[in-house]
Amino acid sequence: MNDLSKMLQEIRNRTTKRQKLYFKLKHTNMKKGGMSLATILVIVFAVLKLVGTITWSWWWVISPWIFAFLLSWIVLPLIVLLLGFLFGGSIALFSFFKRKR
Repeated sequence: MNDLSKMLQEIRNRTTKRQKLYFKLKHTNMKKGGMSLATILVIVFAVLKLVGTITWSWWWVISPWIFAFLLSWIVLPLIVLLLGFLFGGSIALFSFFKRKR
């Protein structure tokens, strides 16, 4: 019985260690995001435009956001699809459109 109680105590210790680690990871600031590089650039460009240092159009001032949007929602998915066709054969997403004969 002594061995059984030692095993149970060891299982309890592991469980509490996991719970402590989970709590620590859940409540740290690592999960919270900060400002992106695009946002920092837009703020810098906007301040420079409002001060009068640069005379760019507002489209150029917000261009880092436009570039980030295009990159994340258009370019990267197209690259993933292209790599899927080149190295993975057919993609299961498009198997729906194939005709069954």
